[in-house]
Amino acid sequence: MHDIAIPTTLADVCAVRDLALDRIKRAYELLDTAKDALEGVTRYAWPYEGSPRNSYQHTVSEIDARLWRDAFDKTNFLLLMDEEAKRRFFEDVEKKAPPFTMENIRSTFLTLSQEADAMFVRGLVNVFRRLSKDHRTNTNSPFKVNDRAILPYMVSLRFRGGLEVNYRSSERLNDLDRVFKVLAGARHQPRVLEHAINAVFVVDNRYEDDFYEIRGFRNGNMHLRFKRADLLEKANRLIGEYYDGNALASSGKEARP
Repeated sequence: MHDIAIPTTLADVCAVRDLALDRIKRAYELLDTAKDALEGVTRYAWPYEGSPRNSYQHTVSEIDARLWRDAFDKTNFLLLMDEEAKRRFFEDVEKKAPPFTMENIRSTFLTLSQEADAMFVRGLVNVFRRLSKDHRTNTNSPFKVNDRAILPYMVSLRFRGGLEVNYRSSERLNDLDRVFKVLAGARHQPRVLEHAINAVFVVDNRYEDDFYEIRGFRNGNMHLRFKRADLLEKANRLIGEYYDGNALASSGKEARP
């Protein structure tokens, strides 16, 4: 379903990381040597600002965290994650980033590649589980995706007039767009939809493209119509298979292929 590959450039990134860490370590050691030499002459010669604010290990961890975030973006794994999954990923990386080495990269991405489809479907279900509460008309299935939805708290009044997407809820809109673009096999660029809507909402409360018809209201509601019936059918099929498969698994029955 998804085209995910580990760019060969990650090997180059690892090589540059090793070179950079070696130089940073030597820089820390040279600073320590300079500090010791001056303090051997007088206690107050070394300025407070002369020492790095963070320890060498803290610097290494920060570099590794940034490299992991960049690698996930370049390999398109972030396209498979909903807002909650991305938040957990970034929190985990911030707390304890594993060394950015080829061994860890291969291990991590091999595991994730095997789980890519399931990861995307879980994210899709989470997106529409929240959206289902906002549908004007629901079917007997609580997670049936209809072609129209009312999303509250999605629109704000612009300071200089007009409307705009509420920045506190913008990630929710980004999640919706991500899911539909991936289902369509189209490229998703984070927040491009939000920016396009805001450009229109300055003068008009109606936005339309090949995927959506969107209206914003001063009460904060956003009325959204999905124009691609084929994508709704795909989404509903995946949601149905997700719940059917989970129900069968929990009852000990074999899931249908």
